[in-house]
Amino acid sequence: MFKFFRQYNKIILVVGGCVLMVAFLIPQAVEMFGPNPAKEKIGTMHGEKVTRGQAEFAAREIDLLQQLPFGNGMITDDAIAWLMIQADAEEMGLYASNREVDLAMQSVGLDTETVQELASTRKTTVATIREIVRHWLVAEQYRQTVLGTSYRDPRGGSPSLAVNRLEIIFQSMQQLQQFGNMPPQFRSQYIQFAIAEANGTRRLSAPRLAQFAQNNFANVTGRVVLILPDLEAAPQPEQDQLTEVFEAYKNNLEGTGEPFPFGYMYPDRVKLTYLQIPMREVRDQVNIEYLDVLDAYKAFPARFADEEGNIPDNPTPEAVAALTVELTDRRAEQFATKVLATVQSLLAENQRGQSRVEGYLELSEDFTPLAWEEIISAVEAEQGVKLQAQGNANEWIALTDLATLPGIGQTIIGEGGQGVRFDQYVSATRKLVEDPTQVLRSMRTQVGIASKALRGFNGDMYLFRIEDAELAHAPETLEEVQERVIADAKLIAAYERLVAEAESWQTLAVAEGLDAVAAAAETTVQDLAPFQKVAGTEGAAPEVPGVGVSRDFVDAAFALAVAADESETPIADLPAEQRVAVTPVPNAEIGPSLAVYVLDEFAPLTRAGYEEAVNTGATIAVDASLDSADTPNPLSAEAMAKRVGFDLEAYEN
Repeated sequence: MFKFFRQYNKIILVVGGCVLMVAFLIPQAVEMFGPNPAKEKIGTMHGEKVTRGQAEFAAREIDLLQQLPFGNGMITDDAIAWLMIQADAEEMGLYASNREVDLAMQSVGLDTETVQELASTRKTTVATIREIVRHWLVAEQYRQTVLGTSYRDPRGGSPSLAVNRLEIIFQSMQQLQQFGNMPPQFRSQYIQFAIAEANGTRRLSAPRLAQFAQNNFANVTGRVVLILPDLEAAPQPEQDQLTEVFEAYKNNLEGTGEPFPFGYMYPDRVKLTYLQIPMREVRDQVNIEYLDVLDAYKAFPARFADEEGNIPDNPTPEAVAALTVELTDRRAEQFATKVLATVQSLLAENQRGQSRVEGYLELSEDFTPLAWEEIISAVEAEQGVKLQAQGNANEWIALTDLATLPGIGQTIIGEGGQGVRFDQYVSATRKLVEDPTQVLRSMRTQVGIASKALRGFNGDMYLFRIEDAELAHAPETLEEVQERVIADAKLIAAYERLVAEAESWQTLAVAEGLDAVAAAAETTVQDLAPFQKVAGTEGAAPEVPGVGVSRDFVDAAFALAVAADESETPIADLPAEQRVAVTPVPNAEIGPSLAVYVLDEFAPLTRAGYEEAVNTGATIAVDASLDSADTPNPLSAEAMAKRVGFDLEAYEN
């Protein structure tokens, strides 16, 4: 064997070395000449190939921008949309100069040293960061070009509209820092308003603004009689009518159906019981001796000095009373904390041995929650305080009704302005949230496990336990809600009969007035305060006191007003037939009704009203309304994909 190796050692070395080299180069060759995921084509934009690697780089660009002040109010956080914006902007010839890049970075405090440090941290280069900022500027130019944006805010000093917007938002974010512990919901609203203000508005037409101002500033007043249907005269509904009503409203929550506000869907709801630690019971166990008061007095005697600065050797009766209250409150709080600790200890012992996963207990099949009564007995025996158990373990209560529960309904968990309300705490129950792991660990509740302690305004402490919980769902059968369906079906029949009599009610109103209508209907005439045609930017009907939210009623009232306004005769002097309208209102506040309305006054839009509307934010409001569902958004992914020729559907599938 050794003779063989000595004789052919050179040949073996040459052949073996070649084999090793081939083996070493195979992976690199496969990577070089084989399929590369980053080069995979995902579509084309303006005829140019777009790869998966470009999409991944776009995602990294967005991630970096969101770590910087540029992330506030970005046009998109989707990588494909970002690529489409850049591709379409290039096709338009949009470009951001080095000067604009410098201005943008300076406006948010990114000096050379900061950028270099950022580049080192993110393992990239200063040039790459500048290029990403350039892409942001181009995206802003694109947004402004597509939407036709104009600016009216005087704070931006840059000649570049993109940098102008950035400066305004950055200033707003700096001001926000001065507000300290602003509640999260208000911070969010402030940021949204700042971004909307900085975005400016599109170049809106005068007719569009005038229409908005007319709908929001013109108003009418009048009087109305709401006539209820005669339920006693309604026939008993047939089974097919019941089925029809049930099917029409079974997937609506009560009060949300259309045209009638019916609904048989069960809301998000829970069964719960709760334990109360009454501070009155705790205080009764506290005994303050005179020596305690004297010690407290001697600790801070200066607070009881008289007007001349003299301090009595012994506390006055008023000082004794004040110190007694203070000491009682302090010791009662300490004692209540001790009682709570005893309760929590008993609960912890009951849960011993149950495993915990992602902040929730995985309860074994034989686990039985410790009864409140057992806890009450143990605490009373040990500490002499009588706790109270409340709630019904067999009664469902909607989450929207939790605040009405006696005692616990108005409690919070946490301190001061950061406290979380009882109903919010319950709504975080594991069975009621889409992704329970997204709930803060400190707020995770689940069926069968007692909550953490909540506090009422009077100092009482509470712990609750969810006995069962279920999400909103439709009833499975008509029989579950049959009584309600029968009543609603009868109401519909009676209402339809009332609507058929509308003409006769209008005739009576024209001939004898609203008082005669009210007398015949055994009701009263209501005066209506001035109301507008719309509420907000979405064109919704306003809430008319007494009538409710009814688009039909409001439109009928304004149609009557506009027609009456065309006459040169003052409205109050017009014939009754030109001032009376009858409108069915199936969703009136008092229930399905027939509204007999008399117009008293119409205040149309004036030049001063139009100017006031424009000066008080009408332009921003109208701009926001352009993004409603029935108006195509030129910055939507679908619209941009169509412009650049990208098959969005094929990519997403």
